[in-house]
Amino acid sequence: MLADGPNYRILSRVAQNALSSGYLEKTSDPRHRKYYAAMAECHFRLECTSRLAICSADANELQQNPLATYYLLDGVGRALAYMLFLLNSSVPYESVEAFVAERK
Repeated sequence: MLADGPNYRILSRVAQNALSSGYLEKTSDPRHRKYYAAMAECHFRLECTSRLAICSADANELQQNPLATYYLLDGVGRALAYMLFLLNSSVPYESVEAFVAERK
């Protein structure tokens, strides 16, 4: 992803860019399409083994993305698919399970 100004890695902005560029149709990573389709077909949820791992945004991340509080450590594909699904559909937000990983 190209940096196109501050906060270019905030999930909602990444998802908007993905929608406008037709990312799901073009991506070579089949997991993103798979997660999106699973959410549409059977209400795939971000919980249990599909939950997200987050950590606090470090100084470099905050410099580039000052709106950031947390950084997705694991689950970027699942989180992107979920945000795309929310933006593409008129479905309500559902809870997402995440755990905080400690930086060492």
